[in-house]
Parts: sequence; C-alpha cells; structure tokens
Amino acid sequence: MSFLQPIALFGFILVIAPILIHLLNRLRHRRQEWAAMRFLLRASEKSSRSTKLRHWLTLLLRMLALICLTLLIAQPVFHQGESWLSFTGQKPVTLVCVLDRSASMERIAKGTTSSLRKLSLNNILSLSKKQDSGRIVIFETTDSPPLIINQKLALDSPSIESFLGPTDTSANLPGTLKNVFGWLERESISNARICIFSDLQSSSWKLSQNAITLQELARDLEQRKGKWKLQLCPLETTSLINRSIYLQPQKRTPNFLIERSQIGEEIISLEIQSEATKSYLDLNLTSARTILNSSLISAFGKDQNWLSLSLPDDLFLFDNKAYLTLSRSNSTVSALSAENERIERILSAATQNKEGKKPMIKQLKNASTDSDWNHFDLWLLQGNSSILSKPSIHAFIDEGGTVLHFPSTRDGDAIESERNLIDSDLFSVTQWNENQGILANSSSGHSLPFSFLKIKKRQTPLEGEALAFYQDGKPFLTKKEIGKGIIYSFSTLPLETWSNLEDGFVLVPIIQRILSTTETLSTINFYACGSEDAKRFQNAVSITGDKSETPFFHAGIYLKNGKYFAFNRPALETDPERISKKEMESSILSEHFEWQSDPNLTALSQNSENWKLFLLLGILLLLAETYFSLPAAHKHKQAVHEF
Repeated sequence: MSFLQPIALFGFILVIAPILIHLLNRLRHRRQEWAAMRFLLRASEKSSRSTKLRHWLTLLLRMLALICLTLLIAQPVFHQGESWLSFTGQKPVTLVCVLDRSASMERIAKGTTSSLRKLSLNNILSLSKKQDSGRIVIFETTDSPPLIINQKLALDSPSIESFLGPTDTSANLPGTLKNVFGWLERESISNARICIFSDLQSSSWKLSQNAITLQELARDLEQRKGKWKLQLCPLETTSLINRSIYLQPQKRTPNFLIERSQIGEEIISLEIQSEATKSYLDLNLTSARTILNSSLISAFGKDQNWLSLSLPDDLFLFDNKAYLTLSRSNSTVSALSAENERIERILSAATQNKEGKKPMIKQLKNASTDSDWNHFDLWLLQGNSSILSKPSIHAFIDEGGTVLHFPSTRDGDAIESERNLIDSDLFSVTQWNENQGILANSSSGHSLPFSFLKIKKRQTPLEGEALAFYQDGKPFLTKKEIGKGIIYSFSTLPLETWSNLEDGFVLVPIIQRILSTTETLSTINFYACGSEDAKRFQNAVSITGDKSETPFFHAGIYLKNGKYFAFNRPALETDPERISKKEMESSILSEHFEWQSDPNLTALSQNSENWKLFLLLGILLLLAETYFSLPAAHKHKQAVHEF
C-alpha cells in the first residue's frame, strides 16, 4: 500500500491532540476539599468505573477518527506485488483505454443492438465515471495521437463519435500497445491501468508475427511489479447470417470474392453502380465462397470511370460494399503460336487491336520455357493442347491469363470429317447463348451469323463449359476457368479444308470480344484504407460518400487531381477467426496481464473505492464518539440517610 498524498501522513501527529486536551483540562482544575466533600465522594464511587470507561472510549474514538481523516486525505493505493505499507509518494493512477477501431468492430455485439465499437465506448464512459483521480487517455488503432481526457464530462459529449467513429481500417494491436508503453515511459507515469477493448480478431493481433513484441511487453509489465497492469476486455459478436464482398487485387486483373455464412443455395441481386448508371446482377450462390471475375463486372461499367458493388443489406453493413476503378490499359498484350503459317496470318489479322497492334509471335517449341508470360494478357494457340499443362503456361492462366486454343492439324485420330455424318453434308452450329457472354447479341440486337458458318472438319473439345453447340449436341466452342484465367477452345480451324472461319464474319467478332474482356483493369488506383499510401490522399474528395470522409478511414471512390481512386477495407477484416484466452495468455506471460471477462468491469476500478472506506469508517467513529460523549441518564432513587 502506498499513498497519492504522502505529505498528509503528517496528520498522524494530530492523533495526540485529544490526549493533550485531556491533560490540559485536568491541569485547569485544582482539588479543594470542603466539609461535605466526603458525602459526594461516597456517592460517586458507584459510578466512577463506568464514567472512566466512557471517557477512555470517547478519547479512543476521537483518535481513530483523526486517523481515518488523515488516511482519507493521503489517498492510499494498493498494488499487487508491493509491500504491505510504503510511505513513498505515488502519482494518481492513469487509466489508458486502447480501442480497436478496425472495420470488424462494426459487427453487432452479442445480446445488444449496438456495434462492438459503441459498446466499447460505453464501457470507457463507465470507467471514466469511476476514475476519481488521474488522467483518462484513449489510444486507438489508427495511429492517431492519444486523446487525453482531463474532465469526465468530455466523454459525455456527442462529439466523441467524431473522434472515435467507425473506420474501414485494419488493426495492429501489439504495435498499438508498444506505442502505449512508450508513451507511458516518456510521460514518466508510474501507475497505469491499460484496458484493451477488442473483438480479438486474429488478423488484428497476428500472434506469431508479433511474438517478439508481445514478449517485450510482458517483460515491461514484470519490471513494473504491478504498477502497470494490462487488462484485456474481449468483446463477443452475435452469430448471425452474414455476407461480405471484397476486392482481391491480382497481378493481372482484380477479382471480387463473396463470402457468406449461410448454408445452402441462395440467389441474391448484386447492385452495380457507376457514375451514370445503376444495374443489378443476379447471382446464384451455392458455396461459402464465390469468385467474380473482373471481366464479368467490367461489362457493366463500359465507358465509366468506377464501379461500386453492393450486396443486399444484412445486420453487418460494414462489409457489404467494394469499389473498383475502371481505368484500362491502352491495349491487350497478345501472343500467338501456331503450327500452320496460314493460320498464323489469319489469327494475327483477326487479333489486331484498336491501335493496329498485332500479337507477338512465339515459337511453339520455346513457348513452354519462356519466362516473360507475365507481360501478356492473351495467348492464341494453334496446336496440341498438352502444352497447356506445362508449369509456366499453367501459371500464366492461373494468374488471370486468357488462352484461345485451336486444334492441331496433326491429331488425325481425333478429327471428325463431314463424311462421318449421316443426316447432313456439313457440320452446323445451331445453339448458343444470345443473351450474355462473348456470343451474345450486339447492342442493336443482331446475332452472330452462325447460319453462314460451314464446317467440314472438327476436333471436339473434351473439357469446359459449352458456349455453342452443333446440331448433334457436341460443343463448337467451350470455356474452361482455371484459377483466375480462362481457356476458350474452338473445335475447328480457319482453313478451307476445315471450315469457312477464315471469312471472318464469326471468327473476328468472337476474337475481338475476347480481347475486350481481357483488357486489364487498372489496380494502380486501388488502395487499402489505413495503409501508408492512403495517407497521401487526405485532400482527395469523396465521390461515393460524405464529403467529410477521408480515404484513410473510409472506403469509397475518391477524386484527386482529376483521377479516380478506389479505397477498400483490407480483405483480412472479413476473416471471422478469433484468438482464444489460452493463446493470448501464452503470448503475454506476465502475472500482471489479466483476461477481464467481467461485463461490468468492476475489477478495473477497485482502487478508486478505497477512499470511500475510510470516509464511511470516519463517519461511524464520529457518531460513536458523540454517543459516548452524551451525559449518562440519571436514575431517580429515593435518598438513603445514614446516621
């Protein structure tokens, strides 16, 4: 036990004041005997013992009351691990509240209708009302300067929400705690209670990556011998059905990932908004995770600068939106490899982009060993499909590359010719999807002229989803997704001996549409909220949110220097994994670290109740002293005379 005002302990000197007054009162009265004194002495002998006892009790109670008054002014404080009595001066206990302001703290708290962040603020307010001395300091995970509260009324102000409102950032709580300990050291604060309010999301702690930092914090706690106490207040969220969407920036093209907790099939309507239009895309979700390729989304934002994707509302609104800029590369970078020189010339002409650039020619024998595939978006391959399984080619496709494959002229056994048909002299395409995809009708309603297509030979693709069918049900064109990439496979060749594809009325539109879908969406203008890059955009103007919002704290589309930039919450904020009490206690090995599961947080304010004990005890002692100071009741008895 130590004292906040040790100088007040000199008040113990006043304890002898009642004794001195008692002795002085005795000196004021001289004993003077007179004739009738012997009768008075004889009458008082019977009550002298009880009177002396009352006097001594009154004297003792007055002394104890002065002791309580002295302790009340000295403000004793009890610390774990400290000697029972210490006369060294102690500063008031500083209450440091560490608030997790990451996006996941906007989940609904268990048993309430408030977010975890708002529940934390209410708990901090409750603690501040119990803090009778010392400062209240609030640290939060966005690396903003600490908020120092010297008046309790400051936390009651509605403006506190503007300082500690919701964000779309992530958190690094071990790093924040390191900043807290450094601040306490610089401010020479000897007594501190550090209360952490967090949802214990695993990505906010990263125990394995921050193991050294947590060990250093534990050593600091041990060196302070209980004068610094770390207390974790875990917050639990309600287990409700939730959907989330976030952007996965990739090396080639970004993808959108939809996650949901609901089991079973579900059909939802995805809202896709641009600066000029608002559209809806119906999605059939059958698994816990669904990947949306950016080519599917970008079709809704033709000639637009940005897109905003919104899932249907649920109770967790913070993870229902994602944003994307639609700045495209100048042109798709294509490569071409063909066994046949004529096919090479035909495909090269059909793949010419808007700027007149033709694909780069790659020799088939060197294609599988080349290391520059990351520079290309589309590869037109005419030859044996076995090359697609080579590691470098597979990596190209898996990272988002597109392959347009035409059969080999050397696979004779797999080729079907028109003489194998019974009901027709030629193969013809009779079915295809006219509503969406690369074979869809044009904006004016015109369909691809498949009726003019005459096919003499074909090699049916064995894998992938059929996009168009022959009259016998076999696929003319297939699509197979591998990782983030796509393989389109034709069943015939643009050679006169195979088909009239070389005429171009079907081949060119299909290739040009594939080119448009492989245009690389720019990820240069994509950033995560709370990142170092986001700090450079504090003067950017919000397009999709309130004008007061900043890209460091809030996701959305922002405009700066005439350019659009997309800011999204970090993808890890959607991760529901939490750390356990056992994991946390094994990471911070200190007896001065406490997992505080008390919802009322009574243990956090025990020291502030000490003065009340001495105040109550002092009042009781004064009441008892008053009682014993009253004159004894006289008993009227009949006088007895002795002769």
